[in-house]
Parts: sequence; structure tokens; C-alpha cells
Amino acid sequence: MKAILKNQLRQLNYEDPEEALKKLFAPLHLFTLATPASDKLRDWRHHKLRKYAESEQAAWLAYALKSAGLKPGLKYAHYPKTDRDFDAAVRWGEPSALEFATVQLKEVVRSELNLAANLQTEIDKFQRYNGAEELIGAVFVNRDLMLDLSALRVPHLKLRELWICGFAISGEVRVELYGDFLRAPRHYSVPLPDFRWRERADRV
Repeated sequence: MKAILKNQLRQLNYEDPEEALKKLFAPLHLFTLATPASDKLRDWRHHKLRKYAESEQAAWLAYALKSAGLKPGLKYAHYPKTDRDFDAAVRWGEPSALEFATVQLKEVVRSELNLAANLQTEIDKFQRYNGAEELIGAVFVNRDLMLDLSALRVPHLKLRELWICGFAISGEVRVELYGDFLRAPRHYSVPLPDFRWRERADRV
């Protein structure tokens, strides 16, 4: 990773993904659902709210990577600017030996928004990126995620890692993570964060 980019990544404000999901995004979802608004606003697809949707997807990816034990101590930072080819950054490891990486997000939207959207198309979009040293590619699947690893075709990609993240909603809802597709991909399934933190705190 180039020194200029690494110094830029060091200056971002990183946060724990589980804390962000519980303290920021969960209350925001409750607020927008309770507020009379258009479908785009409630779904965070209006341009004014798109940054929150993007940051939340990065938080779910970071939460899954950390909870699966793949990157101990991982924290993430959303990068809303458009001057670089990444949407977020992550850091992990010991304080004296922190590792940094950038994250480029793609999304398979819900079928009611675009029935034709599919995972292979989103993976193929990563062919235009050149970040073998630092760029993690991730596809967030906004559908019931049940994946046959052998069914995907992964082209030659100049990425550091490639992950697929989403939720299994058949039965117990869990966060599903697949990857790294540039090495030997595996399936990881982790429970949701405990969103009852406020209730427990009130009882103390």
C-alpha cells in the first residue's frame, strides 16, 4: 500500500461495527419507518440518505468479518467522498501493528426493486478495479442469502480479497459471509448483534 494512501486511512474516524449497528443504524431505521415519507426515503435510497445505506452495508461486512474471527479487533470507517475508488476502510490487528484496507461495495438489491439484479453481474463489475494490495471487494446481497459456492464464476480480479455478505432469513435470521473468493472460499454464519442493549442498560 502506498504511503500516501496509508496516511490518509490512518486519519479516518474508525468505529466498532457492532456499536455502530446498535447505536446509530437501528435507531435510524426505527425513525425513518415511523416517519411519513416516500418509499425511497424509508429504504434509504434517496440521494440524501444513500450515505447511511452505504455506511450500514460496510458496518455489516465489518461486523461479519470480525465476528467470524477473520480480522481481530476490526473497526471500520465510511468514506463518503468520490475522489477515490472505495466506499469504506477497515483496520485490524494489534495497536503496534495495525493493518489497513479499503473496501469497494456493490449491492444486489431486493427483487421488488430490480428482479433482474444478480450476484454474478455485481462480481463482474470488480474487473475494472486495480487494487491488489489494498482493495477488498464486497457484494452486499439484499435478499435471502443461500449460496452455492460452486455456482459462481469469479474472473481474474486485481483485488486484495472478495467477499459476499447478507442475511439468511429462512428460520433464524443470521448474517451470512462467503469468501475469500480469491483464495479458498468458505461459508461463515454469525448471529445478529443483540439489539436489546438499551433494555439491559435500563435495568442496571
